[in-house]
Order: sequence, then C-alpha cells, then structure tokens
Amino acid sequence: MSITVKKTRIRQIISRQVVSVSPETPLTEAISIMADAKISCLVVVDKKMPQGIFTERDLVRLADRLTDLDTLLISDVMTSPVVTIPGTLSIFEAYSLMLTNR
Repeated sequence: MSITVKKTRIRQIISRQVVSVSPETPLTEAISIMADAKISCLVVVDKKMPQGIFTERDLVRLADRLTDLDTLLISDVMTSPVVTIPGTLSIFEAYSLMLTNR
C-alpha cells in the first residue's frame, strides 16, 4: 500500500459539485438528470440531509425487474441508508468502509 493512499485525505480529492434530488423526484426525471449531467449517481436529499443514493447499478437492477418506471419516485428505488464519511478520512480508510458497506 502506498504512503499516498494512507496519507491523502478524502477532502483533498472529492468533487464539491454533488448533484442531488429530493425524495419526491420522479424516477424518470432523476434518470434524465443523470444522463444530461453525465454522472453515475444522485444523492437524495431532504432538508439538506442525505437520505439515500441512486446509482447506475440501481438503474440496471430496476430495468431488469420493472416495466413501468413512470409511476416511481426516486425514494421508492434509492439505496438507503446512505453511508457518509468525514473528509478527514484517508483514501485507505474510505476504501475499507466501502468494502464493509457495499
């Protein structure tokens, strides 16, 4: 394991431009937002607090099982609870948490 991975903090590499939607956002609108912004996930936020996350992986899982996406809200299909971490963690510590919480 390189020293860089152990010493570099998440706050040094994260994007500050997080795209979020409310829990009431229609799923089809959320998918359009992801496509237009060329992003792979959306954070679902209510009152400035993360409630869940919706990823491309979630979309693939849904596409295989559902036929009518027009009736769903993002809150119906988001992954929750969302795991958050402080920016002070190292890349290695964040990676370890990701493995634990998949």
